[in-house]
Amino acid sequence: MQNERTAPTRENEVPSRKSTLPLRDFLDRLGMDAGIGDHHAAMGAELERRMTTEAWSQASEFFSYTRKAHLDAAALTLARLLDKRHDAVTFRRLQRLIESEAGRFREASPDEVRKRIIPHVEEEINGLIKMAEPIKTRRDQLMAHNAQKQTLRNSEWMLEFSELERALGKAIALVNYLKTALEGSPTYMIKGAIRGNIAAELDRVMQPFSATSSEP
Repeated sequence: MQNERTAPTRENEVPSRKSTLPLRDFLDRLGMDAGIGDHHAAMGAELERRMTTEAWSQASEFFSYTRKAHLDAAALTLARLLDKRHDAVTFRRLQRLIESEAGRFREASPDEVRKRIIPHVEEEINGLIKMAEPIKTRRDQLMAHNAQKQTLRNSEWMLEFSELERALGKAIALVNYLKTALEGSPTYMIKGAIRGNIAAELDRVMQPFSATSSEP
């Protein structure tokens, strides 16, 4: 059987078979995942800010496991967005898919796509990977119990919602940059969590604990 020839792989890019998804749908899938992960990170962060001694004493198990669920979901989403498998919907497959559809961009010529957009995307993905790698390492060592010499009390190894928010926000921004270049403006933009809405909802949820703590 004759071997197929493949183009050289760029740094942090996975070799892939021809995608069954067009670039537009591929971006929508990436954006949807990033948006869901951002909601988990935002909800966990806002919940953590409202953790009073009274709330913890009233429902410590609920709040503990709810916080962990949001943290784990956000971290898993970030890891999935940078999956190295050739058949995954992942940022690592974007460069080749963009190149294959370079003639379909409304806001850039094929030459501009190759000389300006692809290098920018590659730089952004490399930056996203650098942000995600320490998060993944700590998640593996803490949540997956691979760090035998570390404990949850060691603040150096604690996962922070703020780190996840920054990384997932960067992912959403990259998707929207490509959607605008591909489809033109105005286009439907991927939105992450609206922090003000989440804060208002959690304020209502936490009211019983505030009332209890204020009773004489």
